[in-house]
Amino acid sequence: LQGDPPEMGLESTVVDSRTETPYVLRLGAISLYELRTVVPSTEVARNDDDAATRSPGLRHKHYSPTAKVSIWSGGSIQEGSAAFIGIHKPDTPLAYVNIVSNADEYAQSLFEFFRECVRRGIQTIYCEEVEESGIGAAIMDRLRRAAV
Repeated sequence: LQGDPPEMGLESTVVDSRTETPYVLRLGAISLYELRTVVPSTEVARNDDDAATRSPGLRHKHYSPTAKVSIWSGGSIQEGSAAFIGIHKPDTPLAYVNIVSNADEYAQSLFEFFRECVRRGIQTIYCEEVEESGIGAAIMDRLRRAAV
């Protein structure tokens, strides 16, 4: 869809609640922790074919810009016409850098950042790895999908 960036950035959390134990099919803006405050038995579904058929965004590759996406956990970055998004500024000069202040801002900015990289013709995107708790779990899920 061509529109303004969404308020939360990442798309919705998808939960299958047809059984006694609710299963998160796709992590999103509502974290597993938040879900468990309402229904403590909530679990994350295994990433298998059954979960993929029950949730949008899991059956096919989505969430990917045309550029190569690399998850960055520190270390060197190839200098040049690459882009970077993350909480810590890399030492390497790059064509486009988006430094965010926290995981919430990262989640809100991620897809618009990808779209801007496409507009700029960026070939390589480095995305800083974040802790996989709260919204960070959803961020890492989307980054892994984009990096495939």
